[in-house]
Amino acid sequence: MLSKRKRAADELDEKISKKVLKRSRLQSIFIE
Repeated sequence: MLSKRKRAADELDEKISKKVLKRSRLQSIFIE
């Protein structure tokens, strides 16, 4: 149960970091 919850949290972190990465990349393109 705990490992399942951790895996879900890791997936969520991955999704969020990918979103942030995309957003920061877009911002850097606009800045340049």
